Amino acid sequence: MELDERAKFYLKHKAQIEIWYKLKKHISTCSDQFFCSLEEGFKSLAQQQYINEEALIDVEHGRLGLCKKSWLDENKSRHRVAIALGWNKSSGSFEDGYSGIWVDKDVAAAPKLAQKIKDIFDGVRGERGFSTSGWWPAWKYEKPTDPDYWSNLDVFGQELIERIEERWKEFSPIVDQAIAAVGENE
Repeated sequence: MELDERAKFYLKHKAQIEIWYKLKKHISTCSDQFFCSLEEGFKSLAQQQYINEEALIDVEHGRLGLCKKSWLDENKSRHRVAIALGWNKSSGSFEDGYSGIWVDKDVAAAPKLAQKIKDIFDGVRGERGFSTSGWWPAWKYEKPTDPDYWSNLDVFGQELIERIEERWKEFSPIVDQAIAAVGENE
């Protein structure tokens, strides 16, 4: 039997590859800490005069966002929807953060709300580079603009906060429209 070139490469460089793999796990931890560190920026953004709403702080599930008080559930205890930044806590990297509209799957009418947002956003999602999946009816990766972003994570963090601010301006009217439409159909 003859091994293919990929197998030979791995066996030849196995020790170094294993070291690099362990570094990837460390980078995943570092990126989670970085995204969690943006919490204060989200709280500050939520208090901006033109927003003056609530911050969704859910770092346990890899989520930070902005939510209007009118977007809370009927008991005013849960955020039904938010303009949010998300990340994979356990296997992510700095380049895997994403932003968009998040719907809490555990609140009443969540499927209807997510579908309504998808329907409203359908005509422009693709041309703006947004995808849809599960409880994120509109989302896209937020890649660093600087190829050496790690040399100044504060700048990258500020960029992410500014992108969420842009998403808020663009998406909050869509969410308002969807909530009104779902409420009318209940």
